[in-house]
Amino acid sequence: MAIWKTEHKINFDVIHCDSCEFERVTEFWFKIDKEVKDLKIIINVEEFIDEISEIDKMLNKKNEWNFLVGYENVNQNQKWKFTFTGILKKTSKPFHSIIDYKIY
Repeated sequence: MAIWKTEHKINFDVIHCDSCEFERVTEFWFKIDKEVKDLKIIINVEEFIDEISEIDKMLNKKNEWNFLVGYENVNQNQKWKFTFTGILKKTSKPFHSIIDYKIY
């Protein structure tokens, strides 16, 4: 969650699940409670870093789950970090939010 003042609060949620389509693939999904643009997400786990950008066209409405990415070899107790950056559509203010996420 990123907070500037009460009117600029933004919430992200991240979940993971086994893929229904691909064997041994874990999918990550996210939702956001504001409309955003120029969204970029950096994903870190162990020595692996992935950057996902230009996903504005794929975004659903606010408060709806959006598919982010699927990975193989996701294991229990891995610690993931998701860094979200972009611009709030309503205020044109930039945001930066980090979610630390552990696979259980």
